[in-house]
Amino acid sequence: AETIKSAGGRALLVGGSVRDMVMGIVPKDFDVEVYGLPAEKVEEIVCAAGDVNEVGKSFGILKINLGNGLDIDVSLPRTDSKIGDGHVDFKVKTDPKMSIAEAAKRRDFTMNSIAADPLSGELHDPYHGVEDIQNRILRVTDPERFQDDALRVLRGVQFIGRFGLEVEKDTAQLMQKMAPLMKNLSKERILGEWEKLLTQSPKPSLGLAAAMTLGILHEIHPQLPPLCETPQEPKWHPEGDVWIHTLMTVNEAAKIAQRENLDEKTGFTLMLSSLCHDLGKPTTTEVRDDRLISHAHEPAAKEPTLQFLDSLGVDNLTREKVISLVVNHLAPTTLYMSETIRGDKVSDGAIRKLAMRLHPATIQELVLLCEADHLGRGEFAPDQK
Repeated sequence: AETIKSAGGRALLVGGSVRDMVMGIVPKDFDVEVYGLPAEKVEEIVCAAGDVNEVGKSFGILKINLGNGLDIDVSLPRTDSKIGDGHVDFKVKTDPKMSIAEAAKRRDFTMNSIAADPLSGELHDPYHGVEDIQNRILRVTDPERFQDDALRVLRGVQFIGRFGLEVEKDTAQLMQKMAPLMKNLSKERILGEWEKLLTQSPKPSLGLAAAMTLGILHEIHPQLPPLCETPQEPKWHPEGDVWIHTLMTVNEAAKIAQRENLDEKTGFTLMLSSLCHDLGKPTTTEVRDDRLISHAHEPAAKEPTLQFLDSLGVDNLTREKVISLVVNHLAPTTLYMSETIRGDKVSDGAIRKLAMRLHPATIQELVLLCEADHLGRGEFAPDQK
């Protein structure tokens, strides 16, 4: 920023790093927008500061590595005009003389439209993003430009889960309207937002509940909505239907992943398993002897889980592990009841057979899923807790 200032320009921090700092979160990534200098001069300054990756140059972005583990995206103020159906089909027009307010207009939500001067500490907040952060409100910055990319709908969902936000009414209506457009998104882009929702949210249920209410899951993940219509036996599940139980289980899994300090891959596997573990109940739940039962819902969950994972495009190892965990998630309870209630000692051979059935998942992962499933029941409103 000092170098750019000495050259007659001005460097502002923009986007997620400013949002995080306003929220009291230490940022991991930094985006810098440079005003008042032509692209050639900015590129000259950036290239002199560290190793530059020009992968985003066509969008007016230079990625610089400063050699201390810090990566910064440097760009000029710009406008993006949609010219096709793909996520890269934009006409980018940079303008170093553009106003801060006009440049911020292209950002998805008001909380991401704040700019900060790293030299003076001054905030530029033309769309009242700080106020929305303080009130925990998710609000679209510009409704017309927001519609240029349907992925922003799913980004909004993961922001709700990560930051505990409430969707502003007009924003909710716009996201609901755009939900059908998400069918055209690539699996890779959808997966990235799911990873953030499930692994970075203290309470993923907030984002999941919003995705259900806004019709997003109905459009791109039809395996999940039937859970809302599947009741459970109150004696064992006083919390209500399978969807409520799933939301509670996912929240417990998030706590467990943090408690166990699970690595990113293992944590994501646990979260996906907790989300999918009861996908077999809609097709197996019936009333028998005045009780609701879901006999054989473990194997019945295999096909909808496969469909869901395929819609995300997860890697093969994660896919295999999640399936193994889902179709065996009652095994620890069965073995426990066998020994404590019927008095049948569980042999080492039984444990070895379970380990073989689970592979490539592990017994440790199964136990964590079983714990989340056990704790994910009781009376509470998932959108409030």
